Amino acid sequence: LSKKHPDYLYWNIGKLLFMLRGINITDLLLLSEKNIVDNRIVYKRAKTGKVYSIAINQYIEEVLRDFTPNETLLGLFDQNQLKRENRTQALHQKRKLINQHMRKIGQNIGAKETLTTYVFRYSYANIAKQLGYSKDLIAEALGHEYGNSVTGIYLEPFDLDEVDIMNLNLLKPILFLKQ
Repeated sequence: LSKKHPDYLYWNIGKLLFMLRGINITDLLLLSEKNIVDNRIVYKRAKTGKVYSIAINQYIEEVLRDFTPNETLLGLFDQNQLKRENRTQALHQKRKLINQHMRKIGQNIGAKETLTTYVFRYSYANIAKQLGYSKDLIAEALGHEYGNSVTGIYLEPFDLDEVDIMNLNLLKPILFLKQ
């Protein structure tokens, strides 16, 4: 979509949902500049409390440039909306609005599946699987527990470099980049 298209902002939100390893929409919307540490997005997932660390590659950086940060990285909330008593309602309304635009984008491009913010998360996982990545590495990228829960206690998490490489390799076919 061109930068002048009314759905351009939402198109970019969709791209970020995918590029940031299927990040949950709530977590994406609540990111702030404080979450950028050493060229990585580091945040604690709202639902689980698990800490994520995602390398900001050139493609993510390019999309982020289209947003104007304020209290949040994407600049979509003001201070009042982020107050504890207003946050849940503001997030619900924003998610609903984003999903309306996602559905419209999906219809316009002839997507077989109704586009929603969640589609980007499970698409990330399915594309990683189609590219031959292990379920364990995919689970690590998405922040899921992997393997036998008892065995998982004894295993070290995957090296971040390995997850970063997988993420970049997933973006290449989607962005039509040379392998």
